[in-house]
Amino acid sequence: MLCTGAYERVMDGKNRILLPKAVRKTIFDKATLFITPGMAENCLELHSVESLEPLVEKVAQMNVRNKDRQSFLRLLLSRTEKCELDGQFRIRIPLRLAESALTDKNTVIVGVGTHWEIWDPAKWHDYNRRHQAEFEAMAESVLGRAASVSEVGESVSESGGGSLLKNPK
Repeated sequence: MLCTGAYERVMDGKNRILLPKAVRKTIFDKATLFITPGMAENCLELHSVESLEPLVEKVAQMNVRNKDRQSFLRLLLSRTEKCELDGQFRIRIPLRLAESALTDKNTVIVGVGTHWEIWDPAKWHDYNRRHQAEFEAMAESVLGRAASVSEVGESVSESGGGSLLKNPK
């Protein structure tokens, strides 16, 4: 299921966050989740086994002579924490991870397709402010030209998965 949306939540005194219904729907049958440090931004990532394993496998299959490969795996997996979804649909954020990315008990849970990110609200709002003006340029960079989501979806359906755009340049 696709992870989308942004949801404000407050951690309780035991560093637990009640997951919103939209988040629970994407992980409904997965009692075990993993929290990792964010890979590109100062946030945390919430993964199911199904979203974390392909990433680890992809990196593990890279050339063993790539020094960054082993360092990345070592750093990522040593800081990844297994967390259980409790009966009230809460997860506990390990203290060392919370201290690395969150400044207080307020959080924003953000869907990014295959997994969720947990942000400090001030950092999330700053990220949005800095990047919102660039959204159209990012779309053009990623998709080849400015296109709507419906154009991309129609093109993929019509082409059997070929070009992402109806009329690429």
